[in-house]
Amino acid sequence: MQVIGEGDEVAAPPAPAARIVISREVAPRFRTYVESEGLPSYHYDRDLRPGVILPDQGVTYYEVPSEYGVNREYRYAIINDEPVIVDPVTRRVIEVIE
Repeated sequence: MQVIGEGDEVAAPPAPAARIVISREVAPRFRTYVESEGLPSYHYDRDLRPGVILPDQGVTYYEVPSEYGVNREYRYAIINDEPVIVDPVTRRVIEVIE
């Protein structure tokens, strides 16, 4: 058993491995769809990557059309002009669509 004393640093748990939610073949079409919707982007001033928990206010989540084959529980958001797949319950970024 390791005892952590005052001043000792504790490493944060590693971010979950990136999950592919939208295939590489479908991603460009999904990105075009998102851009055509003309929805506003949320400015996030931290590193945007899978595993990040988004703020509980200010981010808008949108339903992903079924034709893109995404788990129905997930939503997409537009963060820093990038579409991201998010678990809306936990606000955790699942995938950044590049």
